Amino acid sequence: MTDKQLADALRSFKRAESVLDERRQELFKAIGRAIVENGERQAAVVEQTGYTREHVRRICAAYVRWKSGETTTLKIAR
Repeated sequence: MTDKQLADALRSFKRAESVLDERRQELFKAIGRAIVENGERQAAVVEQTGYTREHVRRICAAYVRWKSGETTTLKIAR
């Protein structure tokens, strides 16, 4: 592999990571909205996402903190 190939691959990987982080934020907000604002059942979100109930609860708690202006470091999944 040449230096250019490595640099190209690294750039491509970093772009993909950036897009993935954006999609995680979208999912975080969608889960929070569904449960906290729209009253969806956690069990339905668990079934649809495959996340554990505990992880969905943590997402909802972080969403409430985020909506109140706090910063949150919770990641959906990595």
